[in-house]
Amino acid sequence: YPLKVYFLQSAVDAFLPKRATLADLVQRGDVSFAYEVYHRFLERVDARLPLIERLVQRGFPVLVTSGTVTSARVLEKRLPAGAIHQFVPLDFPSSVKRFLDHWRPDLALWVESELWPNLVCETARRAIPMALLNARLSARSERRWLGLPRLIKPLLESFAVILAQSETDAARFRAHLTQAEPVRSPAAEALDGLPAHGTRRSGVARALSMSVAACVARYSFAASRALRE
Repeated sequence: YPLKVYFLQSAVDAFLPKRATLADLVQRGDVSFAYEVYHRFLERVDARLPLIERLVQRGFPVLVTSGTVTSARVLEKRLPAGAIHQFVPLDFPSSVKRFLDHWRPDLALWVESELWPNLVCETARRAIPMALLNARLSARSERRWLGLPRLIKPLLESFAVILAQSETDAARFRAHLTQAEPVRSPAAEALDGLPAHGTRRSGVARALSMSVAACVARYSFAASRALRE
């Protein structure tokens, strides 16, 4: 699973010196580097638990999605009562529609930068508010998106608010939006303004304009009506 995670640059920098010695470690049966990578992965998981816990404390049932068996096992051990895990659907129109029909989310929170086009567009088509938290857009990723100008703009404009990691990330996001207002930076304040469950959707979207601490991975979180039934 760690191969699927977008590690922070600090973690990548720490891993690089081991690249030249990795073959020797394998030959010696030394698995210490594998444990180091996995430990970093667990740190990333634990870093976003406070957000999930605060949502649950405010009365929101939370559905946490990820894409692998390993992540599912880790999350099931760490999620608070009131939050459950489900695999994210394959990004095909039929799969996405079945997923949304079943869970019927009231709100969808995406983290960082791995956006699934069909899931984003279908969620937006159903008028489900979305926020992109701790969002980042590297220069390399932006160059790739520039090759798809007709896709990046509608994807980003589907979000009610984008909480960028830095001013640099925020500037890159704003460059692809007709209106720059939804972009906030940096994502460093607490989610103290999140209203209790039952608030109108527009109020929830406005509350999410506040920056959020400890949202540092690619999971999406959805407050789901299905969990209340």
